[in-house]
Amino acid sequence: MDIYNLQHPAQKSARLITLKANWSCAIVGDKHHFLVKALRNKIIIGRAHGWFAPNAAFVLEKIELSHRYRSRGYGTAIVEELRLKARANGCSTFVFSGVRPDNSRAIKLYESFNAVPSGNPGDTLDYVITPP
Repeated sequence: MDIYNLQHPAQKSARLITLKANWSCAIVGDKHHFLVKALRNKIIIGRAHGWFAPNAAFVLEKIELSHRYRSRGYGTAIVEELRLKARANGCSTFVFSGVRPDNSRAIKLYESFNAVPSGNPGDTLDYVITPP
């Protein structure tokens, strides 16, 4: 399990959150399924999970934060760390998978990374960043 201490971009001296990441909690074919837990003061405040195939795609299937910690930069910090992992594994795309069209907060976050929607409007969409 990897442990990362993330800094808030506006507060470089203050610790934002700690991520505990298991990058290979299951390996199926070339897909490495991952689970990341976000902690603040040793309390789990969020999770992210998905899979990546080295030298191919990095897919984030779910990212969630406790209501109290939303819209404070935590989601951005987690996604930035995941993008670093995607780059380190040579992934050519980073996909936010299965986004509901009414999830405006998530879409705003994904679009802040210049992710573009892919799929059929009305259904869930994938938001894709190329390169990650």
